[in-house]
Amino acid sequence: MKTITAATELEDTAKAVTQIIQVLNEAGDAPMLIKVSYTEQHDPKVIADGLATAFPEAEIIGGSTHAGLFTESGVFGFGKPALGAFAVWDNEADIGVAMEPVTDSMDSEQTIQALTKAIDRAQEDADRVGELPDLIWIYTSPGLEETSIATIADTFGDGISVVGMSVADNGMTASWSMFDKAGVASSGIGIALFYTTEAVSHYIQSGFMPTGQTGTVTEADGRGLISIDGRPAREVFEDWCGHPCVTETGQVSYEQMGLASIAHRVGESRMNNGAVIEDYYLMSPVLSDGSDLTMVANPHQGEKIYMMRGEKGSMHNRLRKVTQQTLQTSSDLGEVSGGLVVMCAGYAMAMQKDAITSIESLIETFDGVPMLGTMGYGEQGTFPNGKCIHGNWMVSSTILSA
Repeated sequence: MKTITAATELEDTAKAVTQIIQVLNEAGDAPMLIKVSYTEQHDPKVIADGLATAFPEAEIIGGSTHAGLFTESGVFGFGKPALGAFAVWDNEADIGVAMEPVTDSMDSEQTIQALTKAIDRAQEDADRVGELPDLIWIYTSPGLEETSIATIADTFGDGISVVGMSVADNGMTASWSMFDKAGVASSGIGIALFYTTEAVSHYIQSGFMPTGQTGTVTEADGRGLISIDGRPAREVFEDWCGHPCVTETGQVSYEQMGLASIAHRVGESRMNNGAVIEDYYLMSPVLSDGSDLTMVANPHQGEKIYMMRGEKGSMHNRLRKVTQQTLQTSSDLGEVSGGLVVMCAGYAMAMQKDAITSIESLIETFDGVPMLGTMGYGEQGTFPNGKCIHGNWMVSSTILSA
């Protein structure tokens, strides 16, 4: 397997696509897969059409990122438009791609049917119907994550490596999008199934630590967290933070909240090299309606939740460790071919300029290995217990090795 990346900050979408195509053409043969990330300033249809014309045989999938992206060459965007691509060559692999829109008019059954259709189309595209893929990459629109994960699990069972991100925009105005060669959608699922002889390593973590403050969800509705230990959810959360976090417009301010969030615990405690490990996935509040909180993942009535916090001073090292652990596992299996990193957009919102320092520190761990990093409004990944979970404030690293 061979991978390369290309990225640009050109403002004109057509010119940016041309620059990406020029870099990919320098590799010789056309790639079998092009995975694309871009900020909301770019037109996804122009990107899709341009790449499909240049590489008609390639599988193409794309999704928008918050503020910017990064590769082994550096950071792109964060104040400027950005377009990046991760291209894959592998004569012994099969890759299938599909994207299906989901509209507001669809009920839950129709939504599941659309998601199932995307999975079926991707299997057919890879000509591997009924076979378990080695890796599943997903783009989902915010709000569809849990349903998408459940539909994938119903199809393939638990234990499959599922990695992905919720597509994002620059200002939480629903200006996100996704595409394949067949079209563009603002809401739906994009999926790529990898059937490869190469080894795949994956690791996901938040970089946050529990504060010791815990509670039980006493009332929840969908993504609404209504009460904790019988008290209004907003009141409890702001008590845990130690100060107000909600603006006059009802938005939860990541800058005010700082590196703080609420978490579920994933499975039971486990031992690793003599240390007790507990995996958490985070679900941050984004809106407040009176005393209720709207979360980025679904809280569940009766579950225990944990207050989590990160520190700017130590966050750089903790984020590096996510990729270092994955790279170490991959290097034990063979030469590292390339990597995909998903980082929560919340880091950029809360850490401001410090976020760039963390990203640059993370990039250093790859030591020139091709990698594409994106900023999502949610992160999906498979934990050691085999469960794929949707969370927030997470960082995931996926490495393809020979």
